[in-house]
Amino acid sequence: MNKKILLSIVLFCTLFLSCVKDVEKPTVVTGEVSSITNNSAICGGNVTSDGGGNIMSKGVCWSVNPNPTIEDSRTDCGSGLGVFFSDMTDLKENTTYYVRAYATNETGTNYGNDVSFMTMDLECFSNGHEFVDLGLPSGLKWATCNVGAAKPDGYGEYYAWGELEPKDLYSGSTYLYNKVDLPDFSGDPQYDVARAKWGAACRMPTRTEYEELMEYCTWEYTTLNNVGGCKVTGQNGNYIFLPGAGTIWDTGVIFEGEGYYLTTTPEKDGWNCYMCSMFFNKDLHHILYYEKTNGNTIRPVTE
Repeated sequence: MNKKILLSIVLFCTLFLSCVKDVEKPTVVTGEVSSITNNSAICGGNVTSDGGGNIMSKGVCWSVNPNPTIEDSRTDCGSGLGVFFSDMTDLKENTTYYVRAYATNETGTNYGNDVSFMTMDLECFSNGHEFVDLGLPSGLKWATCNVGAAKPDGYGEYYAWGELEPKDLYSGSTYLYNKVDLPDFSGDPQYDVARAKWGAACRMPTRTEYEELMEYCTWEYTTLNNVGGCKVTGQNGNYIFLPGAGTIWDTGVIFEGEGYYLTTTPEKDGWNCYMCSMFFNKDLHHILYYEKTNGNTIRPVTE
């Protein structure tokens, strides 16, 4: 064989092997899991190094077992370096999953850190709103937020009894149902704010259901994000937080730190201007007969 040709072949092989040797597996970091529902979630990652090669595929892989691989369920988010996000679908409810980001180049596949998450129990959501099972005898579940609030410590909106919209002035002159003897309207969308705004599976609680909450749960006055209110803990250890949003009389909020929560139950002794409200302060909690015309907060329930 010609010496020049042989030398060229040797040089080519040396350079090729050198290039292959220099390529390492890529570096990838698993991102946080977000938007968790009963059957889906979002996760991604960040390919921070291609290892000296070309990123041919990247995504996330998941399993019910730790340290999943691309042999398990996975997504493909294309090629190249950088941040990416993936939808994980067809998950089972109330199940712990493990997820890792991955990236593949000529040398092979590398994985990010192993992250675990748990899908939601389908029964804990209704029309996009989260509810908590407190282990009550009735099986009733209580919402984590007031109507109009985005988080548990948010006050939310204020409503006069039986009215479906908040307003600027809460008084007898603006009340829609003066001298109207409304029955208990839990679940009636004409008067029940939770049913009207949150959908058919949700409703406002009755007096009896608040009494069950008081009988079978522990009530502790505390603060959440510097908001005073009651932590209500069921016998199963689950809890909700009721912020002390006060009440609106006329145009302003009064008695902040205390809770005035509407029930759908009218005052049973026939006082047309009163209804049953759930009241609490730092020292006590009980059912209170309160004026229908004032603006009060609402905590929905679902079956």
